[in-house]
Amino acid sequence: MSVNVWDAPIYEVCGEDQTINVAGTPSNYQQIRPGFREVKLVCDTAWRLGLAPKLVHCLYYAAAAGTYTEYTTYATDTLTTTHVPLDGMLATDYLYLGTSTPVLGFYFNIGTAVQDEAATLDFEYCSTAMSATATLAFTDVAGDSDQTDVAGDTLKQDGEYVFTYVDAKRSRLGTYQSPLFSKCHWYRFKPSATLTATTDILGILPIYKSATDLAYMSAAVEYNIGLDTAQVGGWYAQCSAEKHLYISWIR
Repeated sequence: MSVNVWDAPIYEVCGEDQTINVAGTPSNYQQIRPGFREVKLVCDTAWRLGLAPKLVHCLYYAAAAGTYTEYTTYATDTLTTTHVPLDGMLATDYLYLGTSTPVLGFYFNIGTAVQDEAATLDFEYCSTAMSATATLAFTDVAGDSDQTDVAGDTLKQDGEYVFTYVDAKRSRLGTYQSPLFSKCHWYRFKPSATLTATTDILGILPIYKSATDLAYMSAAVEYNIGLDTAQVGGWYAQCSAEKHLYISWIR
């Protein structure tokens, strides 16, 4: 019998059961609960794990007004009572996503108000980093695959939007200034047509840079993982058949 000893006093623990399955299953993605710095994970079969980069910024740019609105908290708080509103998003508007490291794509957790218009997403990455007062250069991603799409309607179901991995440049977003603004790796998307009047995104999780280069985790072993929440926003887990990953959150 083993006893876990943490490096600092703890004051709260809680748990949940995550269902993991084969590659690409939406339930394989898990965001970190805000405020928790450590997690214990155990699965009764061999499984694989990739840590997801942190979503540093989530900014909605309304072209007509020339304004940026920050929705990072809504995209990462794991609550069903808040969401990133893409209500009636125009083909001239952008959602800017800044990550702690370059990514393979993003996982979208769609709310109850789903997107129901014929539209696709035009995804781009920051290809040239410039000074804080300059406009960044963006280039279309390649190899797009949109699992949120249903019959031509993007952002209609939970799923990945993945693309060929590319080293997006790390920079400040030159057209948006804030004392609390951070340097990060920038991506953005706009829709090909105006989205549904009410479109809710409950959560957005960056995807680890490789779909195959995941850590091997042994069956029935408890893994205590200290979370660097400045760099990590969650994880992606998978195994060969549907299994339960038991999660104990610690803080």
